Amino acid sequence: MLYLIYELGKRPDTQAKLEKEVRDAFPEKMVFADHESANTLPYVNSVLQEVLRLRGPIPTALSRVSPGKVIRGEYTPSGTCCQQYGKRHAARSRCISRS
Repeated sequence: MLYLIYELGKRPDTQAKLEKEVRDAFPEKMVFADHESANTLPYVNSVLQEVLRLRGPIPTALSRVSPGKVIRGEYTPSGTCCQQYGKRHAARSRCISRS
C-alpha cells in the first residue's frame, strides 16, 4: 500500500482515472466493495500489478556484505555492505556503505 500511495501521488492523472473507475463501480459511498466485485475492475488490477512489478511486495531491500568481488562491472572491496533488490530490480542494486 505504501508504494501504491507513493506512485499515485506522483501521477495525479493515474489517480484520477483509478478513482473514477472505483466511484463508477461503487457509487454509494457508505457501501464497501466486496472482493469479487473489486476484482472485476481492470484499471485497479492493472495499477496494482504495475506497482508490484515496479516496487515489489515489501518496502525493503536485502542487504549483504561483499566478500570482495566485481559487482556490475566494478570491484567492491571486502566488507562493503550492499543492497540487493532481486532479479526484477537488478539494475538498482547498489553498495551503500563501507566498513
